[in-house]
Amino acid sequence: MNGKRMHNLDMLRVLLMCLVVTLHFLNQLELLPTDGVSFGAPQLYAVFLRSLSLCAVNTFVILAGYVGYDKPFSAGRFAERLLTVMFYALGVYAACAFLGILKTSELPFYYRILQLFFPVSNGHYWFFTAFLMLMLLQPFLNAGLKILPEKTFRTLLFLLLLFQCLIKSVIPLRFVHDNGGYGFDWFLCLYLVGAYLKVRGLPERKNGLRLYAGSVLVLFLLTFLLPVISAGTGKLRDYSLVTADYNYLPCLTAAVGLFVFFAAAGEAEHAAGRFCTRIAPYLPGVYLLHVHQQTDRRWLQWFVPFIGEVQVTQPLRMTLQMLACVGIIMTCGIVVDMIRAVLFHLFTGRAVKL
Repeated sequence: MNGKRMHNLDMLRVLLMCLVVTLHFLNQLELLPTDGVSFGAPQLYAVFLRSLSLCAVNTFVILAGYVGYDKPFSAGRFAERLLTVMFYALGVYAACAFLGILKTSELPFYYRILQLFFPVSNGHYWFFTAFLMLMLLQPFLNAGLKILPEKTFRTLLFLLLLFQCLIKSVIPLRFVHDNGGYGFDWFLCLYLVGAYLKVRGLPERKNGLRLYAGSVLVLFLLTFLLPVISAGTGKLRDYSLVTADYNYLPCLTAAVGLFVFFAAAGEAEHAAGRFCTRIAPYLPGVYLLHVHQQTDRRWLQWFVPFIGEVQVTQPLRMTLQMLACVGIIMTCGIVVDMIRAVLFHLFTGRAVKL
């Protein structure tokens, strides 16, 4: 790649961030299934949207493995990402304090301060806590992978996925130490999946689309069937919630399929690709802004005066309201991160590209 950004992968990054915001929109509506839920049309539509979107985080990390396999470790890039997380942890809190919209917390004051000044160590942003640790291991992983025979790489990757994903996906139990894919251990597996696709080569693009569509269909069916079975039989109570986990097999295969569909597309030059390449470096700001502890699960209520109450019984109107929310969050996040990049440039003397 020679350091050149790839339009098709930047288009994928933009789409994935839109899907992440969609997931958080659905979470705030509280339509997604729980044990014994009674399903109606609004719940089924929410399940469908979540099934389309759930693989976004997995795909982000697979993409990091695919691109990072050939990329040397950069202490400067790591420092920039760490400082960016701290910038948002402190900045959003300060902005909410200035606007008088601070959310009360039962945490002791000193612990809240630790969360702000040490957001990675305290897991303020769970994704970046895991991702930054992955960045530190990247040079060790790449060095080891480059000397492994492909057969050995494939065998070890299968064994990792067996314990992290395959067993919990087929055995109807909830394992004590399974964290649902919300941690560094699962990110490590996803990074290796991306690196393996780089080593092995990408499947045909059409196969990626088929894998994504089939996985989404399986997720959709199981997400509402398992809770219904659980409610009717009194069994599978814990397992019925496994479809929401990132380390659930259909969520992994959906991520692989979606990644292959975009990565195998080639580098066609077009306006949409160039636009996505221009805004892609600022996408982390979208995430860091809207999932801050002061904004998470609150921003939808702030948008109600502009988009109206979300009409969950009217799928078309709900979709339009959801797209409006996604557009607002994406625009605000990108603009704020552009400002952050300018400030970093003023203090460091060089442009910051994440």
